[in-house]
Amino acid sequence: MYLGLLMCCANCSCSNGKSASEHDSGSDTELVPGCSDGWYDESTGLCWQDPQNSWGLYFHEAVDYCNQLELGEEDDWRLPDIHELRGLVRGCQPTATGGACPIAVESIQSAWTEECYGCAFLCGPGKDGLFWDHELNAEFDDEHMLLWSSSISLQKDFEIWIIDFAYGHVIAVDPDGHWEIRCVRTVDEGTGVAPDQGIGADCDPECDIQEIKDQKEQLTGAVSQADPCFNGLILVPEDDGPPTLEWVVEYCWWGGFMMCGDIPAPSAELTQIVENAKVNCLGNQYNGRFSVEGQSGHELGELISIVLDSGCSVNWDNGEFVIKIDQDGNASQVVTDSSDEQTAADCVKDVLAGHVFPCLAGFDLCACYGYWE
Repeated sequence: MYLGLLMCCANCSCSNGKSASEHDSGSDTELVPGCSDGWYDESTGLCWQDPQNSWGLYFHEAVDYCNQLELGEEDDWRLPDIHELRGLVRGCQPTATGGACPIAVESIQSAWTEECYGCAFLCGPGKDGLFWDHELNAEFDDEHMLLWSSSISLQKDFEIWIIDFAYGHVIAVDPDGHWEIRCVRTVDEGTGVAPDQGIGADCDPECDIQEIKDQKEQLTGAVSQADPCFNGLILVPEDDGPPTLEWVVEYCWWGGFMMCGDIPAPSAELTQIVENAKVNCLGNQYNGRFSVEGQSGHELGELISIVLDSGCSVNWDNGEFVIKIDQDGNASQVVTDSSDEQTAADCVKDVLAGHVFPCLAGFDLCACYGYWE
């Protein structure tokens, strides 16, 4: 956390936008045309739904909700994109507009950096310590305030960029999540002047930004050194329990393969390293999990690329199709239960001959049959 930005006070009186139906013009107060039933941000010229919709909705429901919203005399509301939603952040410079977090409307997951995880829990200038303007309203009785954007992150997985305003945290999530909505509409071009970031809540954050980075780097580094092949997640419970490891084996997309069958448990040495690690700063900041990109994940990606580029006519939607990797890392067998697929199975085995995948040794790889796993 940038302590210089998040100063503490007992009485916060800063204002980063205009109240629900007012706009300052010199010493006069007047209604903002087009934002009589929302909160107007003069820096961007956007009118925000206020209070927000506090029902949890799936992504497609959130898009429909905003498109169909009629509030006051206006009916051209929309779900904000991630650039617009970042413009709502106050008191967390890394994820506010122009901050070090690089996520933009067309960003993919790999664009995410450490700066995107935000700031200390509930140390913002908003009500209850949320990282938005203190005049904005919302029901808050949980540890998170997650709002949908309309920006889709397409890489290996279909995910949506959201912001958790309890931390100012920018993250990509599955569209089947159940998060809140604050619709937006454009009133005018705005002033273009950066808003006052406000004064943070009266709080004493447990960890600063460097401590969080150091703990994550130390833990992921120790895991990678103890087992370079491990590819998965470190799960950090928010109740101060010990962290655990989980293989990533089910991230699958059409035309690919996933590890199937029995997945070996992490070694006793690796388990002990993780359980004994210092992680008090990590649970909330990473929503309880962060990834370790091990060599087995890279090898799986390489194998998939070889198969997809081979021209082998695999019918992904028909029958079982398994690549068996022997203990030396060779694709020793390619098995199908469909006689129509035997030619394709032989083709896949031939194109993989000579390629060695030591971190996939002993795994069975199952084909993905045209659906998201």
